[in-house]
Amino acid sequence: AETFAPKLARRLEARRWLRGNRRARALAAQPATRLGGRALSDAWAACLAHGGDLAAMSDEERHEMRKDLKTMRYTVEFFGELWAGKAQARFLGRMKALQDALGHLNDLAMLRREGALDTHHADAAGEAMQTAGALWSQTAAAPIWWREGEGQARGETSPA
Repeated sequence: AETFAPKLARRLEARRWLRGNRRARALAAQPATRLGGRALSDAWAACLAHGGDLAAMSDEERHEMRKDLKTMRYTVEFFGELWAGKAQARFLGRMKALQDALGHLNDLAMLRREGALDTHHADAAGEAMQTAGALWSQTAAAPIWWREGEGQARGETSPA
């Protein structure tokens, strides 16, 4: 982290980032909302591709989903100022809670694999699965609050 900021500053000052290929220059010329909208839409599509039934997923599938949700959350945090508002804040709050619930499920899965899952942990796993399932349903059904193009600007929502 300490070496990244000076390197980034030198690259920005030298404007080397503008010397990319034609596609890179075209992307750099677009408004930040278009680029951010595309990044958010791509990250969101990866999350939705996991499906809606967390209980039907294997431990590994839920772990992969958690990693995609983390990418989405970081993308939201990076581009968030472009669309700051209540919808984004609610979405981000649900994303954080969902990641926590999936992390808890992952921890419990590790205990199960090690043969250390007692009755208390089994009950906790059931509760965590219900919590995660409800959070995922709410998050997946939330309206898209970022705008990539005219479809979202007209108020279309994400697929549930």
